[in-house]
Amino acid sequence: MSYNASFTQKQPYGSGIKNRFVSSTNKASLCKKCMLSFGGNFKIRWVTREKNSEGKWLEISPQQELEV
Repeated sequence: MSYNASFTQKQPYGSGIKNRFVSSTNKASLCKKCMLSFGGNFKIRWVTREKNSEGKWLEISPQQELEV
């Protein structure tokens, strides 16, 4: 199992520009061991999304089987 991480910058409250954010264009590749040590006490909250026939991403239950 491998993981990808991307990064976004958060501006201090009230000092950001509306409708603008800064994020990385590249992603960091991490093996499972590195990902777990990278996070420290950070708990990842996973979400599973699937694109519907209208092209919108919907959140689905992780236990729900994905159509192949």
